[in-house]
Amino acid sequence: MAGYTVVVPQGVRPGQQFLVNVAGQTMKVQCPPNVHPGQQVQINVAPNQQQHQQQQQQSPPPPPSNQCQASLNAEKQLAQVQGAPDASLIFTAMDRSGDNAVDVYELQYGLSHGGRVSFDLKTCQLLVNMYDIEKKGHVNKNQFVSLWGYLDQWRSVFNKHDKDKSGTVNKAELWDSLGEVGYRFSQPFFEHLYRTYDRDKTGAISFDEFIQLFCELHSLTEGFKKHDTERKGIAEFRYEDFLQAAYIIHE
Repeated sequence: MAGYTVVVPQGVRPGQQFLVNVAGQTMKVQCPPNVHPGQQVQINVAPNQQQHQQQQQQSPPPPPSNQCQASLNAEKQLAQVQGAPDASLIFTAMDRSGDNAVDVYELQYGLSHGGRVSFDLKTCQLLVNMYDIEKKGHVNKNQFVSLWGYLDQWRSVFNKHDKDKSGTVNKAELWDSLGEVGYRFSQPFFEHLYRTYDRDKTGAISFDEFIQLFCELHSLTEGFKKHDTERKGIAEFRYEDFLQAAYIIHE
């Protein structure tokens, strides 16, 4: 654990978050109670938290295609929006090619744009797969609106359990998140699950990893339910049925 002293910027009130550069990395810090702009505060940063902050500040992926005028105009409108933006406007901004569809590359760029959280292409593929009913490799506007609502719901769950507002959830916070939405796992299986989705092995789960975990859990659960006809949590599979249920996450 490393300690650093930072100065609270002007305009920041107690309880608000502000950005600081610590050890060459940009990170969020919450202003403590009874501390005002111009005063110094001491913060402690664990190595894994520093690593996560650095990864979250990675440059977004390069633009997947030339940007059409409608997408450019929508981006400018989004920059001026106060409060939660409209999902249809976000769709237009992400539809860089102007073909009334958003593919995985456009989704990845759109979600990662701004550099705060860099989304893995696999996560974006899982999201598109969930809503691409016709299996065309992209989502239309209506499907995107549903996808965006899904992301918003999980963002709310994630933020609720990210107690220290670090942009990650630790093991206990992830356990609580799973329980809140109805997943009940044994401790050994949960430990395995946690290690699997902590891809960067930092001991914490980012929002990107969090979304990937719940997308795959959802798809695998739906595949299992087709065989668990009595809803007892027990199903009998032929070998190929088992494989088909397991590989559903790639559809």
